Amino acid sequence: MNNNLTYTRCGVTEALKAGDPMKWTGLMNSLKTQAEEIVLAELTYN
Repeated sequence: MNNNLTYTRCGVTEALKAGDPMKWTGLMNSLKTQAEEIVLAELTYN
């Protein structure tokens, strides 16, 4: 999946980064955590 499309669907845009950097950082951290959980689950159970 295209990363830019995924970020945009979650509301993470360059405009948000410029306008509300704290919200942007929180969303990026949330996406990173979700990705880490998926990878960990795949490594653990597969």
